[in-house]
Amino acid sequence: MGRARPSPRSVALAVALWATGFASVAQAGDDEELQSAIGRIEGAQYADAAQRFERLLDPREAPCPTGPELTSAGCRLTNVELIKRAREQYVVALYALGKVDVVAGRNDDVRSQLEAILEADPTFQANPTLFPQKLMNLFVEVRGRRAEKIAASAREAAEKAQKERAAADATRKAELAYIASLESQAGEARHTEGRSRLYAMVPFGVGQFQNGDLGLGFFFGGTQLVAGGTSIIAAVVLWEQEQTFRVTNVDRDEAQSQLDTLEAVNKVAFSLFAVSLVAGIVEAQLSFEDAVVRVDKRPLPKRPPTLSGVSPTIVPMPGGAGLGATGAF
Repeated sequence: MGRARPSPRSVALAVALWATGFASVAQAGDDEELQSAIGRIEGAQYADAAQRFERLLDPREAPCPTGPELTSAGCRLTNVELIKRAREQYVVALYALGKVDVVAGRNDDVRSQLEAILEADPTFQANPTLFPQKLMNLFVEVRGRRAEKIAASAREAAEKAQKERAAADATRKAELAYIASLESQAGEARHTEGRSRLYAMVPFGVGQFQNGDLGLGFFFGGTQLVAGGTSIIAAVVLWEQEQTFRVTNVDRDEAQSQLDTLEAVNKVAFSLFAVSLVAGIVEAQLSFEDAVVRVDKRPLPKRPPTLSGVSPTIVPMPGGAGLGATGAF
């Protein structure tokens, strides 16, 4: 019989167990190195401990080996939690060496380590049983200054975001104005219409109609039609009455009175017709333009719905800042 093949499930389980064991070994290597450095503090070997911690936190050093064997010169920690503990213990070693001396100004190394701790964990709280009072006071000072820097950075970021939103709004308004201008031009069809001075010489409002003045066109046309028609009718009736009076025996005085009235109506109507005709032609000539642009509206396609941009916002908060977003839908 042949040997049974391992199932894919058993292979995956073996790989997972191997990876877990490897991680434990790596953790054990970092932990052993850290405990070795802490042991030097407990043995009052502060200078040696500080040197060891400096190597444990130096990014240029090689990582600690994956085993319980200690290195002779030190190595670099890779576990995040152990790195934070190492910095905390490093601060204690520096304090013991007299580095925390505010008057002499020899606390820069301690400050940098406290800054690094807070950078990695802004919620870090120093252990009063581990930190002496002077060291606690320095930690509170560093944390306060860091909070001020965070608040200042948040304010600067909020002002920058506000300026960017204002610039974006101005750009959007300019784009909308540009689009509106394009839509206005695209929604109009312009045609140039030529005109003739000969038409402007035609009576009965033709010149006014050509110039686009319908009111004056109807006025002159109506006046001339009525006055001219009245003058013609009066002239025809006057001629017929004269012929009738010649062949019939009528009262001469009464007949002459009727003839005088018809003649007066004819003259007034003709005068009105002549004045209106001349005035219409003159007005049409004065208002005449060689060419006129006519604008016709044409439909545009419906504008598609759009979503306005969503803008990030940064709001200053006590001890930090909040990130959000604003937008209109």
